[in-house]
Amino acid sequence: MAYSVIILAGAELDIDEAILWYESQRKGLGIRFYSLLLDKLDELKFNPQYYFNISEGFRRITVDPFPYNVIYKIIELKVVVFAVFHQSMESDEPLKERE
Repeated sequence: MAYSVIILAGAELDIDEAILWYESQRKGLGIRFYSLLLDKLDELKFNPQYYFNISEGFRRITVDPFPYNVIYKIIELKVVVFAVFHQSMESDEPLKERE
């Protein structure tokens, strides 16, 4: 059974910022980041329970080799993405204003 992936507005902004930053560092790097992120989101459609449970139902998947985490919750048959952020931030920091 496949889950649907819902990306909340705050997470969309996170993604846009990361893409722009990587593109400013090297042309094509932002597109590479986005492509790998989409691959990870596709993985979540089929096995979202597999990844790290960090707290209160939130889970984390990493966008390797980029140091970014995707924070999500499984709600019924949906994977809801709350945040996409650099690993240097605390896991709960981007979630404080988004719950």
